[in-house]
Amino acid sequence: MKEDISKAFTAATSTAPTVLNQFATEKLQQIASLQRDLFHCIELYVENRAAILPGLAVEMYDKGEEAAEFDLRILRDDFPRLRDLYIASFEASHHALDFVMGLENIGARRDPNVFPPSGPKNLKAFLNW
Repeated sequence: MKEDISKAFTAATSTAPTVLNQFATEKLQQIASLQRDLFHCIELYVENRAAILPGLAVEMYDKGEEAAEFDLRILRDDFPRLRDLYIASFEASHHALDFVMGLENIGARRDPNVFPPSGPKNLKAFLNW
């Protein structure tokens, strides 16, 4: 899977406009780190699938989803693992936001640091917004 992502990224940047190629080159170290962190989150989801799967039944609960929230509980043994999974996923997603927003800005406005008038001034300001 990592090879496929690398090939797709290389193909996209080799035919991309100069601004996208420059942005990707500047973010190369961050991309490698993000990829490692996001794959780690996938590994955590797979390792903790036994604790996650019971949560999928909430939507099928006979009394309705709201009643399920009050009736069903996470087992104490699973809580620390699911908490750590949530925190790792949240942090990895948060660290990817500036990269995702830069790509979105390139697609919409041809510059990774240009946001709509009501938004932040640039990507750095976006992270503190």
